[in-house]
Amino acid sequence: MAPQTAALEQTVIRRQGSYRQTGAETYMRITWPCKDGYVNFQFSGGAAAGRSVNAFVRWMAEEGMGDPYLESLDFAQLGYGTITPEMLARMVPPIERFMQQHTKQELFEGAVARRILLFPVATPRDIVENPQLQARHYFQQVTHPELGTPVTFLGPFVQMSATPLRLRRFPPRLGEHNREIYEGELGLQPEELACLREAGVI
Repeated sequence: MAPQTAALEQTVIRRQGSYRQTGAETYMRITWPCKDGYVNFQFSGGAAAGRSVNAFVRWMAEEGMGDPYLESLDFAQLGYGTITPEMLARMVPPIERFMQQHTKQELFEGAVARRILLFPVATPRDIVENPQLQARHYFQQVTHPELGTPVTFLGPFVQMSATPLRLRRFPPRLGEHNREIYEGELGLQPEELACLREAGVI
């Protein structure tokens, strides 16, 4: 999205925290706190996102946490980028209360069942323990020749039956390829490298 915005509107999208500004006075909320972390919930109007938000509002009502103001709106009809700061002030608190009653996994499973645009903000531990990645054997324990202990490495990005991908070499150690890069690729001479080391550049 950022490249298209820069090319078409000559606008550079900057990090904006939990909210994304979609116009001079319009916003949408992206990141929401929940019981055990955060989730990303596409909270805006529009044909696709609006139907998702409508489904989320119905879910809140199912669990006895509905909000009359949210239920009075059809987010699919609002249009993308039409939610104002004043509207957010009324919308965010009840949604936050609902989010904070659930874990990331509960919200994710409920969202999948209801076709809601929501997914967990994963921590490194979440990724390592992800059931799908574990089923694919994405993370692999390999004994490092120098450390002498098993180290967790990333496995193949895709599973192929005919030509399976395998770990061919370990990540480079700090400075392992300095000579071939500085001399072979950049054409520096040994005496130049010595000067750079003395100056603390490399």
